[in-house]
Amino acid sequence: METYSFIGSDKNAGKTTAFNFVYQDLIKSGNQICLTSIGINGEFADTYEGHDKPLIKVARDSYFVTSCDHLNELTGKYKIIHIFPKSTFGKSYLFGKTLIDTEIVLEGPNNGKDILKIKKVIKFFIPDTFLLIDGSIDRQFLGMPEISDGFYFSFLVTERAEQINKANDILKSIKLAICPPKKRELIIGNRDKNTKSLIIDDEGNLLYRGTEIPFMDNSLKDNIKEFKDKNLIIYINGALSKSFYGFLMFFKNISIVLDNFTQYQNVSVSNRFIKNENIFILNEVIIKKIFLKQEAHFTPEFPENIPVQNIFRRAI
Repeated sequence: METYSFIGSDKNAGKTTAFNFVYQDLIKSGNQICLTSIGINGEFADTYEGHDKPLIKVARDSYFVTSCDHLNELTGKYKIIHIFPKSTFGKSYLFGKTLIDTEIVLEGPNNGKDILKIKKVIKFFIPDTFLLIDGSIDRQFLGMPEISDGFYFSFLVTERAEQINKANDILKSIKLAICPPKKRELIIGNRDKNTKSLIIDDEGNLLYRGTEIPFMDNSLKDNIKEFKDKNLIIYINGALSKSFYGFLMFFKNISIVLDNFTQYQNVSVSNRFIKNENIFILNEVIIKKIFLKQEAHFTPEFPENIPVQNIFRRAI
């Protein structure tokens, strides 16, 4: 099973259009497909323009996972394969297969542990399939290699400063260097499933392991101060907030290693102190394609090895 997550630089970046485009392309190629979403899939109207947003029509013989709440009026249009109980997941989800083409509101779990449980069941019933997840850039668990094998990005190019900053942040995050092998080996060898942060010196000694959200972990900060004269690897499995980076930037002998690229998103490009040369990511970003929605007369500088496609009629 291959899992691909869809994220956008902004709410109106065209993620649903890109999701439909890839889905239809896979159908034409004769692939077996399952669809789901992180939380409920989007809004029904464009936040800025007010026009209707495209819905996801699930084609006949496609698989899907959604909340049972969205299936009350669809009796006879699908068959049930598996029910994920409310007692385990907080609400009931259904894994099913469509009998006819039908519009289904997709809603899956909003946390990584439940997504992994659902993936295990899907793989048991249909191992040779593509799982497409309608995701969000701020869901950091999507960057875990156990969850996503790759990403499709939707980029909104506009004159609005806030949207430009968001798009630039994503571009910077996918350009971050991969952690060198020796440092990666030290991190992997010292973390467990509860680890949120590590401090390791350049001799490989573990100085601190934290289980709290890194930017809220005062013990992490205290230990960084205590060992400030050493060359340190700071592993972070959580958001790199602006305030936390503002703290870290005063220490010259550190390498910051983020677990995955999604954790960079809270660092604003407006912060002139950001220096990418000391920030690495532990897990490689595999980007299948960038979908460009262009509403302004400039094009960002995308990585050369990633295909870029404009599928929007309003393009310039």
